[in-house]
Amino acid sequence: MPSRLGIRVVAIGMGSVAYLLGTHCLMTRPAGSPSNALGVQVSAQALYVAQHMGIHLFLAVLFGSTLRAGRQPLITTLAERVHRVFTPDTVAYTRKVTLAWTLYFIAMAALSLLLYAFAPFDVWALFANQLTPLAVVAMFGAEYVLRYRLHLEFERTSVADAVRSYMQGTGTP
Repeated sequence: MPSRLGIRVVAIGMGSVAYLLGTHCLMTRPAGSPSNALGVQVSAQALYVAQHMGIHLFLAVLFGSTLRAGRQPLITTLAERVHRVFTPDTVAYTRKVTLAWTLYFIAMAALSLLLYAFAPFDVWALFANQLTPLAVVAMFGAEYVLRYRLHLEFERTSVADAVRSYMQGTGTP
C-alpha cells in the first residue's frame, strides 16, 4: 500500500504536469481562441479562471487538511521554526490563523467564480491580476496587526527571521 507521502508526491506531480500542459496550451494558441481539451471546446478565459480558482482551492485544501484531528496546523508548523518560545496560547492562535487562511482561499476561489459568471471578463481579470496580490498582502498585514494587538506576550520576530528559519528547514533563527 503506498504511503501518504507517496500519494501526495504523485498528486503534486500530476497537478504540476497538468498545470504545465494547460499553460503551454494557453501560450501557444492565439488569444481568445477556444482550446480543445479531451474533445471539449474551452475558452482561454475559462482556463485562466480555472487556474486562478484551482490555485486557491489547492491552498485551501493544503491548509485545511492540517486542521483535522490529530494533525498539526500548517501555521503552527511554520511558527515552530521561527519562535523560541512556543506556548499553548501560541498553538491555539496559529490554529486559528490556519483556519483564517483556509477560509480566505475558499472565499477567493468563490469570488473568482462569481465574478467570472456575473461580471465582464475585464472585471474578473482586474480581480485576479491586481486585487488578488493586494488581498494577500492585506491578509498578511491584518494578521500581523492582530497578532501583536491581541497577544502582547508573543515573541517578536521579523520577516527575515521567518525566511531564514524556513530556508534552514528547522530550528530557530
